Amino acid sequence: MTEVGRMTIAEAVLEGTKKLEMAQVPDASYDAGVLMEHLLSMTRTRLLAEQNLNLSAEKKAEYENMIEKRADRIPLQHITHEQEFMGLKLYVDERVLCPRLDTEVLAIEVQKVVDGIYRAGGLLPMPENVIPLRHDIHHDMRVEVLDLCTGSGCVAISLADHGRRRGYNLGVFAVDKSPDALEVAKKNALDNGVEIGFFSGDLFEPIGDRKYHVITANPPYIASKYLPELMPEVRDHEPAMALDGGEDGLFYYRKITAEARSHLYPEGYLMYEIGFDQGEQVRDIMTGEGFKDVKVLKDLAGDDRVVVGRMVPVPGKD
Repeated sequence: MTEVGRMTIAEAVLEGTKKLEMAQVPDASYDAGVLMEHLLSMTRTRLLAEQNLNLSAEKKAEYENMIEKRADRIPLQHITHEQEFMGLKLYVDERVLCPRLDTEVLAIEVQKVVDGIYRAGGLLPMPENVIPLRHDIHHDMRVEVLDLCTGSGCVAISLADHGRRRGYNLGVFAVDKSPDALEVAKKNALDNGVEIGFFSGDLFEPIGDRKYHVITANPPYIASKYLPELMPEVRDHEPAMALDGGEDGLFYYRKITAEARSHLYPEGYLMYEIGFDQGEQVRDIMTGEGFKDVKVLKDLAGDDRVVVGRMVPVPGKD
């Protein structure tokens, strides 16, 4: 029996779960457990093994405070300041969108494209006036990738980590118009030990006339009229500028696609994350701008999630 005034880990998690259920928090039991794991720096296995241990009064108060925040529909990741993405631990807070599992589909496809470029052995041209940073027996060509609307930096950082592990001479660059988001992305790059060139500004504006082999973007894509219908965690606690895609949700796809031609090498790739019902529309936008081999790829749920295309040079234009 628990001592009077004391509470075991299991009892605290059960009480936390009930409070979250009353607040109609989805996956209340899971969230209550994650918050306790974070509080005690324990894995789920260890937490279960030690669930009958008593919490100190200090830890109990800390846990109750976290539960109250989650009951107020503050995102779980904003409380723990942690989100795993592609096997990496990222810091997140209210300045950025929390990386979604859906976005891993884009990250994986970007890695595949970069792998393919290296396997082609220099199919795309080396950027002018670029001296490769390293030479090894496998990869002495330099590939450069630009990640627009980088947010937390999840796609750029996971790609830079992939390139480092494979020994690629890979230049990864990231842009965001939110200085606050860039602070988070820079922290994540530093924490994960990868080098990324960061630019502050709106889309292509800060990069001048630079060209890249691959441009990737996860832009805002929710139609403005649907913003009030989002879950409270997203609507009330994540940055609106990272969500609002204009009247039909396609504003940034049109703008980026039209401008990307000036910043891609011939046969270079443009890659997007999209909303689940935007595949056909974004494909049409890209083909309308002269991109070829445009493909719509699905996520694990079978929804459209990524669109990929290659730039066709237009004589006298590119």
